[in-house]
Amino acid sequence: DLDLQLDGARNCLELVHELGCHRLAVAVAYHSAEIIAPRRRRSVQTAAEGNVAHFPLGGGFSDLVLPPGSLAKQHPELAPEMAGAARDLGLHLTAWVIVCHNSDLATSRPGTALENCFGDRSVHGLCPSHPAVRTYALELCQKVLEIGIFDELFVESVAYLIGRHGHPHELWAVRDDPATRYLRGLCFCASCLRSGEERGIDGTALRMFVAEALHRTWNSPLAVARQPDPGDELSSLLVARPDLAAWTAMRCDRVAALVGEIAALAHSHRSRLSTALGIFARPGPLGWMEGTDAARLALASDRLVATAYYPGAGAVARDLDHLLALVEPVQLQLVQTLWPEHHADLATLLAKISLARSAGIDNFGLYNLTTAPAPALEWVRAVADLLAG
Repeated sequence: DLDLQLDGARNCLELVHELGCHRLAVAVAYHSAEIIAPRRRRSVQTAAEGNVAHFPLGGGFSDLVLPPGSLAKQHPELAPEMAGAARDLGLHLTAWVIVCHNSDLATSRPGTALENCFGDRSVHGLCPSHPAVRTYALELCQKVLEIGIFDELFVESVAYLIGRHGHPHELWAVRDDPATRYLRGLCFCASCLRSGEERGIDGTALRMFVAEALHRTWNSPLAVARQPDPGDELSSLLVARPDLAAWTAMRCDRVAALVGEIAALAHSHRSRLSTALGIFARPGPLGWMEGTDAARLALASDRLVATAYYPGAGAVARDLDHLLALVEPVQLQLVQTLWPEHHADLATLLAKISLARSAGIDNFGLYNLTTAPAPALEWVRAVADLLAG
């Protein structure tokens, strides 16, 4: 959106076309971020306006509201300009929508935010089981689709967000491996407790167990000596505690049901729905910690987006191999960054793309054009050429 504002819609789309891309994903609703745009000489380091709509959205929200941002207020002509340029260039447009990751709403309406086992509320994550949040998700997506220029809706954070948000600063001295990350990220708000009760799960008893387990392990005499666990302990807990396993399945079902409703909205507007898999829960096989179970989401969404951001090709292959046990390759999109920290060189990036292609995946995305250093633009063209060839 920074590019669209400073360079103009047509110039941005022409650059994307020249680099060999067929589609541009535009952030219509995004969270806060501090951005360095290295190819610029002004507005180089800037704060992206978060928790707002960057395009005008018609009508009113019934409860939770996403307000218009400065771009939507000052440039209402942006949507028709983008539509015209995309049509001339043969480009397709995707609306990128952040749903449950919203610091403003989580802090101003704490009753809709995630509530951990200690009764503490998240300051950035909304609970996807809360009725008001589910209504907000559908209303937001409906209004974005009504803009009328997008043939694809990409939703991110339709999920139970877990720790390591990155903003504000996170300060802790306790173990934070998969088991403790998952336990402290579990939501026990009234809506989740009701959903559990409907399934015959004693959420109150589970909440007490989780709180005691965290308090014990964080303050145990072993705490300063033990090594972090790679995930084995979490697997053991799910076997030993049937209520925890059932709670986990409930979370995945609640997310998949909401994604299915969003997909129906998208289809009614002749758009397809792409859904992000785990964002904060990595590696990929741990995505279910956010309630984003690939097998369930494959039934609810047209396409699943794997953000396998790792320096090595082997780590990317691990995530994809896991996902391909659950999802057909035609339903997967692999996204890689344009950040040198994730690729030692162009050959490393191309190796990741080639590995995915060898497994039958033929849909790829590159993130994020604004933040890409000048040499990384050549990476875009190289990937396009590889795919074309």
